[in-house]
Amino acid sequence: MKSSEHILEYLAEEIGHVYFRPLMSGGSAAGVDLLLSNYHQLWAFITEQVEEFGIVSMKLHKRENCGAASFAKAYKIKKPHSEEYEIAFYVVDQWQKISNSMDIPVPYEKIKLLLIDVLKFGNTNHMLNEKLFHNKEDAPDRKTVR
Repeated sequence: MKSSEHILEYLAEEIGHVYFRPLMSGGSAAGVDLLLSNYHQLWAFITEQVEEFGIVSMKLHKRENCGAASFAKAYKIKKPHSEEYEIAFYVVDQWQKISNSMDIPVPYEKIKLLLIDVLKFGNTNHMLNEKLFHNKEDAPDRKTVR
């Protein structure tokens, strides 16, 4: 059986994969929101931070004027003509704030290295490239990526 440390390490990495490739993981912005909510609730349960998670989550939902809605639903209500990827990126931004507040050690660099290998095999997802490479000089040359 896995130890709680191994489970937490796995959860942190799964959260990170959702952050980099949200629609691949959740299928829709609402799915991303639900998935990240579940991962964070599980993290809070294992680390005995359920109360803290509830407070952090409620404060952020309130600050974002979500009412009783999820981040995805609230964004869609505010901006009904938004593209699904735009809503998903907003959802990710909100959950990253919660991850940071809960000190979840998302292994961003490890995930970036894994995804860079994917890019070498012809990924033309320019939004993913922008999330991975904040500095365009670090991004793979489009000509060298098949």
